Amino acid sequence: MKKSTNTYLVIAAVMASLLGGCGGGGGGGQASYAGQWVFVGRNLINDCNANVPTTETLNWTVNQDGSTVVVNSGQVILQGSTNDKDGFEVTAYSTNSSNGCETGYGIGFEDASDGEAQAVVALVVKCGNVTCRVGYGGIATRQSTSTSNAAFLEDNTLADLGSSLENPTQDHGLATEGGLENAVEEMLLNNGR
Repeated sequence: MKKSTNTYLVIAAVMASLLGGCGGGGGGGQASYAGQWVFVGRNLINDCNANVPTTETLNWTVNQDGSTVVVNSGQVILQGSTNDKDGFEVTAYSTNSSNGCETGYGIGFEDASDGEAQAVVALVVKCGNVTCRVGYGGIATRQSTSTSNAAFLEDNTLADLGSSLENPTQDHGLATEGGLENAVEEMLLNNGR
């Protein structure tokens, strides 16, 4: 028995419908946060007595492979993973070769899959026995899903903000038993404070 063209069209439509329902998730429905984001936030804490802006605008490029997230902000590259709050947390640590100060950076996103995230930025600086922190909270908005615009990262970076904290003079006795990592993680958990 010969099948008509209409039968093949119906079969093709049903197959396309079934296959279309299976695609797009890429990893069990994992949201993608990749792209170029602009953060605008206000200063929540500055116990370094550093001359930091009351409001800050920062540019980030977010790359993602499954649950692994890498954020580039100028010369600072933060790494981490997605969280259960429709976002991610990433951190980075560096030492300033000229003064020996260590800086920990952290970024946390929540409710981000729609392209607008509640975001926090955490910086913890340790110079000798002096340890202090600066935190910002605000909104990050995805400008593009592209991750390839290097010019986007030239201005308004975490490195720029971190350079204003190079010589803190006020110590607030942060618990640094676990190092900067624990201090940054604590700030992320406390929404930038």
